[in-house]
Amino acid sequence: MPSIPVPYERIEVFKKQLGINSELLAVINKYADDLLAQKKEFSDFLFLHINDMSPHQNMVERENDAGGLKRKWEHWFDSLVSRPNTQTFAAYLWTSGLTHVELNIDHRSIHLAYTAIRCFCHDMIRKVVPEKDALCVTVCMDKLLDFCTLVETDAFLSATTQCDREVIMGISHQVRNPVTIIGGNISRLLRKETDPKSREAMDTIYSEALRLERMVKDVGVYISGFEGAAARQPEDPASFLQAALEHAMKTTALSPDHFDMYIEEKDIFILADKQEMIELFARLFENALEYSDPKHRSITVKVRFSQIKKGYAVIEIFNNGEPIPSQIHSEAFAPFASSKPTGTGFGLPIARLLTVNNKGTISLTPVPDKGTQCTVTLPAQKQFIQPPHSTRDVI
Repeated sequence: MPSIPVPYERIEVFKKQLGINSELLAVINKYADDLLAQKKEFSDFLFLHINDMSPHQNMVERENDAGGLKRKWEHWFDSLVSRPNTQTFAAYLWTSGLTHVELNIDHRSIHLAYTAIRCFCHDMIRKVVPEKDALCVTVCMDKLLDFCTLVETDAFLSATTQCDREVIMGISHQVRNPVTIIGGNISRLLRKETDPKSREAMDTIYSEALRLERMVKDVGVYISGFEGAAARQPEDPASFLQAALEHAMKTTALSPDHFDMYIEEKDIFILADKQEMIELFARLFENALEYSDPKHRSITVKVRFSQIKKGYAVIEIFNNGEPIPSQIHSEAFAPFASSKPTGTGFGLPIARLLTVNNKGTISLTPVPDKGTQCTVTLPAQKQFIQPPHSTRDVI
């Protein structure tokens, strides 16, 4: 089973958003004994429901006996009614989501099971709760079941995503070593080969090996962008844009002669993770250079406060190459999409991921007869205010 710590802080946010508090729970506590008296009936109902659903057969078969599974569901029901606001119950829900991934259960069937549970609870409340309080208790129960579904789904998605990342990173790691060996050996053979046709074939193999090496590296960067929240704090755009330019100059033919930067207001501070900004704009500068006019490369960067979105700044990167074609405009930010034979197709996807991580947006706009403009919009403020700590997003 995937080992992912219970995100208690995020779970508390879920409770707050759903309106689950002591005042709400007091409504259901009043009838807790009457509701708990139905837990045996609940486990029998749920077993019959799940036993009829093929996606749950792994769960049923794992338990060996129906009694063990029913006892678990009785414990879940007991916790739902009497201890829903505890970390123990939150951890139980989280673990259930991880277990569903381990058992390869179709998540749609989990939602169907929760729907059946909701129907059972509604019928149960009508049976044991006086009519004058039935509506209030039903509302409370619905919120608790929404909470259960949300935590289980969060765990399910977190585990599934982690498994996907681990598989991709594993493949990437396994490909890296042989590709590096192939490239090194071809490089040595090229130094000795004199036959033009053989050299041409070796050049092709060598260039593809280098492209695969870059792709493996880019896959790693892309996957790591999904791990953890950005450490956002006020940053001087001139600082990270200059660092991004220097980074791009190490891997491309980009030089200061190709580059003009204008910060229209000197008191702009971008609320972002500096290292992610360096990676983001280095990728955009490399992309802008690649698509600029090869006869006279020109990249212009402008930074200003947004006139449309208050509390945001706009960073525009213009290159003077051919305007981006309409047929690839919508695909430009998709992984592996590249119109260049030597491209990896990860430059813009990485840029978009890092932009989103920092609560921003990114777009490409063709400028007829002039070039292409990339616009990045990010949260910003007018002056530097030292935060008590980095801003990390809970959700």
